[in-house]
Amino acid sequence: IFFRSGSCMHVLWGAASHNMRRALLIGTRRAFCTKGFAAPTGIFVDAKNLTDFLQKGGSQQLISWAAEVGNPIVRKAYGNWNAMQGVVQTSLVENGFQLIHTPYPVSGKSAADIAMVVDVMGVLYQRTELQTFILATGDSDFSQLFCHLRQSGRTVIGVGPDSPLSRIVKNSCDKYILIDQPGAAMPSPSAWEEARKLVARTLKSVDKDRKTAISVLKRRMLLLDSSFDEARLGCKTFKQFLFSEAVADLLPPVVNDQHGHPFLVFRDDRAAACPYGMTGGWEEARKLVGRALADMPKGGKLAISKLKLKMVDLDDSFDERSWGCKTFKQFLSSEALADLLPPIGRSESGHPFLDFSGVDDDWYTFK
Repeated sequence: IFFRSGSCMHVLWGAASHNMRRALLIGTRRAFCTKGFAAPTGIFVDAKNLTDFLQKGGSQQLISWAAEVGNPIVRKAYGNWNAMQGVVQTSLVENGFQLIHTPYPVSGKSAADIAMVVDVMGVLYQRTELQTFILATGDSDFSQLFCHLRQSGRTVIGVGPDSPLSRIVKNSCDKYILIDQPGAAMPSPSAWEEARKLVARTLKSVDKDRKTAISVLKRRMLLLDSSFDEARLGCKTFKQFLFSEAVADLLPPVVNDQHGHPFLVFRDDRAAACPYGMTGGWEEARKLVGRALADMPKGGKLAISKLKLKMVDLDDSFDERSWGCKTFKQFLSSEALADLLPPIGRSESGHPFLDFSGVDDDWYTFK
């Protein structure tokens, strides 16, 4: 209990009840954690079920994922450490994990499960400043723990292989990271089709009468499918994913606000008022394409999605629909741009590209 007398601050600690003392401590911890400091986060690892992942640098990857959402102040890994030695144990210790030894009381049985549940529940109620829990496991027995944490208002991130657990708890997590699906340079067509369906489902819940930040769109996508990750589709950023040929036709224009934050504009009267070009017709389009190509790497194959990203970087008001084109590919195939571009090809995964192989340097000189 604090009160000010003159220039001094006094604390009546002895007169405070036990519950009041606890509330003061919790409030102080929360204030400390929310004013310029990363939010406290806990990582709990079921090592027995993730041995392969941990042998390949998984402990460092867990720390990296945790750092994206907060400060991993609690790091615990559970297993029979007499049986699991070497790389797994060393990497966990080097990354600051506390090793909780859980020997098997009966052959074929693991005590790690119950030890991990007990610890998580203890932290949940005793360390109330800890708002984010990362549970790394592949065991479906933990499904009720995921649900309880979510119902308690905590942020829950699951980490594990594609398994019965991942399919059960996706809707009980704020995010689920699949460790056996690394990002691929050429994702399968089915992966893009699933992503396209997810975007379409998400857009149904978006208010079309107001602009929507693309960060909000991604959060809503994760609510529908917590395992979504644009990196697995070969995209470095979510914005790059939105500009990909697979989903671009589903979306309204993406423009930047005055602070440089990208958002979706569902009602763009500018495009309707000038269907053949908002900024001067096809001549302006030619100039923009030329400027973008001049800045791209010379020679080889160029994905048209990368060309569009470059054009948007140069002019964030660019939208192919302003020239009456439903897709960016249709825009590039127009007669007005034919002399600027080589034919459009298609990769094995079905993604369109421009092939500049063998093109002379003069090609890149635009008037």
